[in-house]
Amino acid sequence: MHQTTMIKPTRALLDSSVTLWTEPRWKRWSFLLLTLVILAGFGFFLASYWAPAPGHPGIDENAYLLGGRNIVEHHTVGWKPTDNYQFVGHMWFRTEDQTHEPPHWLPEFLRRKLTVHTEAGWYYPKYPAGLPLLNAMLIAIGGVAHGRELAFVLSPACMFLTGIGMFLLGRAIVGSFYGLLGTIVLLTGPTSLMMAEIPNSHAPSLCMVVWGMFFLVRWVQSGSVWRGALAGFLLGYAVTIRYSEALLLFPFYPLDQIFSKEIPQWSHAMQMLVKAAKFLPVGPLGLAALMSVRWTRPLTWWRGIVPIITWGIPVGLLVAYTWFSTGQITGYDATHESSGFSVREFLDKWDFTIFQLYVYGLFVFLPLGIAGIVMMYRTLPRVALLLTMWFLPSTLLYMTYYWGDNTPGVAYLRFFLTIMAPVIIGGMWLLRSASAPGEKRGSITGPLAAGILTAAAAGIGLFNSIGEVNRQYRGNENLHYSEAQLASHIKGQSKPPVIFADNGMFPQFLQYGQFMIDADWYANDVFEPRVGGGFGIFGMFQKDTTDQGGPVLIQQDRIDYMDAFRKGKSDEDFITDAHHMMDQALAGGRKIYLLDGKEDAVFFGRRFITGSYRMKQIDTWKEPCAVVFPSAREENHLALASWSGQPFFKWQPQALTLYEISKAK
Repeated sequence: MHQTTMIKPTRALLDSSVTLWTEPRWKRWSFLLLTLVILAGFGFFLASYWAPAPGHPGIDENAYLLGGRNIVEHHTVGWKPTDNYQFVGHMWFRTEDQTHEPPHWLPEFLRRKLTVHTEAGWYYPKYPAGLPLLNAMLIAIGGVAHGRELAFVLSPACMFLTGIGMFLLGRAIVGSFYGLLGTIVLLTGPTSLMMAEIPNSHAPSLCMVVWGMFFLVRWVQSGSVWRGALAGFLLGYAVTIRYSEALLLFPFYPLDQIFSKEIPQWSHAMQMLVKAAKFLPVGPLGLAALMSVRWTRPLTWWRGIVPIITWGIPVGLLVAYTWFSTGQITGYDATHESSGFSVREFLDKWDFTIFQLYVYGLFVFLPLGIAGIVMMYRTLPRVALLLTMWFLPSTLLYMTYYWGDNTPGVAYLRFFLTIMAPVIIGGMWLLRSASAPGEKRGSITGPLAAGILTAAAAGIGLFNSIGEVNRQYRGNENLHYSEAQLASHIKGQSKPPVIFADNGMFPQFLQYGQFMIDADWYANDVFEPRVGGGFGIFGMFQKDTTDQGGPVLIQQDRIDYMDAFRKGKSDEDFITDAHHMMDQALAGGRKIYLLDGKEDAVFFGRRFITGSYRMKQIDTWKEPCAVVFPSAREENHLALASWSGQPFFKWQPQALTLYEISKAK
């Protein structure tokens, strides 16, 4: 059953260490059909827990979703608020009135062409524009009626497509049966299940990487130029979704950041060596391209460079767009997050990372996969090298990342999602190779053992994820219910209203509603005295990190600007500013709404609805879905850590009341 003939491909780019698994046509199609049937069930599972809302806390998702809507409406991911009080999510950075010049080593004529001037007051997501562009495509396809809800389909659709790509990739290396088992292990992992329902970057990135690596392996095996071109483009587009996927070409690029504290003590030669290593193209894509070249045959040079060229197209467009719109190479430059890697972090949390990957990330398959990749060097050394350079650099990089320590579960493991596939394939290779040489042809003991381990991993993943998946679904349904109730009252208005809604450090409904409903959005407490640039203690705590030049979640220049804007304002000044904004909106024929709990609404009314204003109740509702978090007595050491987020995240059903604010008659 598992003894499949191996043949040398007729147009192999590499030597005999790269082979194709040859299986009867009926077997290939049968397993493909079986995979599609299983994926249909997986799709039904995802659809059963899907709701068009961003999950909690929804901070990253606000940037991705609103950035996509901005592309459709304004042809740029950025936007400019009408005033400094309007809500802007945490993951946006602010531009200043500045001139940005490229590096001095460029020729003068090129420096003049590349010099850009940014306008003050524009906000851009600190994340790359690739995911907002995908969201924009879905929004445009769905149109006015369904486009924004359709954007929430992207992550589950990408995870479904990942399943097909994972099967094809696994089949190319370990055969159909083990390719199917690998697909099941990947899709039923807690990280995959959670990320499939959340509209952020991880599922789309995984999809691009898995399909890119499939075409790369098939290019290596067959020599087909179009496969190489597709591989390069998909792996390049993955960089436009998550910057870290550039490691698939330049795995040593972060070395100078990781060793930034040690480099000054090194010799000049060592410093030059590290700088040179940054640009060594020895990731899977680069290795495949380098190994495809026969230096005495010039025609192979073109074939080898094709995937590098197609990789550079989306990456080059991303860099150009980011530079000419913001004056920066990446959005992370504003928050210094590219410098958030260090040897100290690695030493502090390498054991934490291994524990998380082994228990929650790749149950059973982490050691099996690593051992399998090592064993693969015996018969498929160059494929093993591609898998190693896919898995190892990103794993080590995120062990050195400043964020994630003491945040167990998916909150941390999501960074490792794209490197789980090669480990799983390595594990399947080990299981396939475990059969004794003298085992009878047609024996089922090897496949049976592999099936048992797959069932164990899938069972643990599903059983221990279902509670958190259900909680995310119920919270999303509540958000969507409140958004639909609010939208029903403002539908058909010729001018976008002003809406006060939500408050606190992480205003989940505000982040969601800003994407779904055309309006000028304000937090209910924005016209009150605040510290930390309006972010409260969250903004204050990161000040020390900024002063030391370290990475921060929120752009410090933005916090400093808002601190300066709000500094010296008295309580009466804030009330005056609120009234001025409301007067302008009402004079322009726009309606003003307040959505809040009744107690908070009473406080808002006493503060702002005085004299010439009135506040009329329009509707009231209670969100329908209960959200239950496990107690300490229900702790399961194999389950994901579960935290309600209280008091920061309002993930329990809310009782809300909608008011209209107008001038008193």
